[in-house]
Amino acid sequence: MMRQIIRLPLRAAKIRQMREGLNHLLLNHSGLSPACACSLALNAVVNVYINVCIYVLVPVHYGYGKVSTMAYEVFRRTSARVDTPTLSITPDGRMIPNAAAFRILLAAGARHVLLLWDKDNQRLAIKATQKGNKNAFAVSVGADGRSGGIRAKSFLSHIGWSAHQRERLPAVWDEKQKMFEIDLPSSYVEPKKVGNPK
Repeated sequence: MMRQIIRLPLRAAKIRQMREGLNHLLLNHSGLSPACACSLALNAVVNVYINVCIYVLVPVHYGYGKVSTMAYEVFRRTSARVDTPTLSITPDGRMIPNAAAFRILLAAGARHVLLLWDKDNQRLAIKATQKGNKNAFAVSVGADGRSGGIRAKSFLSHIGWSAHQRERLPAVWDEKQKMFEIDLPSSYVEPKKVGNPK
């Protein structure tokens, strides 16, 4: 219906032109016999009808022809590409990079990583390494190829990670070292308890 409303006014000039031609024809042939005048008038009416069908009805029905106005509107995305790398740590011991961080890991070919711990600064690092390294953790890749994670329960237990909910933390990429650095909140890192000597 919207398409018809837009297209019909575009053909109005053509219809007016044909109507003026019909009037001109009848006026200039007023001296003809009634039969000839009727024949000319009928022929003109048929031509008008055919032109209306060609220039108006067919383009409207099939959706083609010259159109100066479009009824389209731009679909606005509600989500945007994430460009800030972050790392989430879950209560079940997984490290999950967001889309931006995962793209960086894939670009660096980091399918296996080392987990590094700076106790003094309470900072962990995820560094790309080879599969054969005995200390390597595998980076799993989801079915979509754009997400994944690292099972690091033993590492998190080692550093004393104690958060009971999922925590998302900023991750800084060191291109030279091929590693992410993440500062951990001190409130979620409990120093390992050391037994009293006997």
